[in-house]
Amino acid sequence: MRHKPFIQVMREQVSEPLGLKNTSPDPVDPHEAGLLHGYVALSGERVDTTGNVFDGGSPTSGAVSTVEDKNRFMAGLFQGRALSAASLKEMKTSPGLAPYRLGMWEHSDGCSINSRHQGRGNFWEHQTVAASSGDGRYQAAMAVTMPPLPTDLEDESSYRKRGLVNDQIESSLNETLDRLCVPAT
Repeated sequence: MRHKPFIQVMREQVSEPLGLKNTSPDPVDPHEAGLLHGYVALSGERVDTTGNVFDGGSPTSGAVSTVEDKNRFMAGLFQGRALSAASLKEMKTSPGLAPYRLGMWEHSDGCSINSRHQGRGNFWEHQTVAASSGDGRYQAAMAVTMPPLPTDLEDESSYRKRGLVNDQIESSLNETLDRLCVPAT
């Protein structure tokens, strides 16, 4: 137990040590310049759902970030700068529900005998994937704003469509990393 607010712990133990200058769990102003907007179709109307004002600052809301900071986070995580060596080993080797480990998906690395790890964000408005080699030498991340589909509550097929986009992002990132990576010697 740290006996500190979640936001303070995130800043002190994640954002600052890893140099995540554009990542924050704080509530965001949806009118902030440069913020990626997301939309859903609600009862046939396009609705801007940008922001986390209802749950900002809560661990359940995640954080607002940039693709650059996602890559920095993944590098720091797998280079052992975000967790203790024992915690990182546990994250990579926990039996979990393969290929899902503690917080990450595990896949074969297309250029070595090691694994690649990735995190996915499947939201109504955005689809995100961040991938890293198991040693943190290379990363790739992508965020896509979805067309304004109905929420899953109004149209069950929307979940499948969003998942398809997420799968395509994952495939593109992994194919790119497979072509760019250089096997460790």
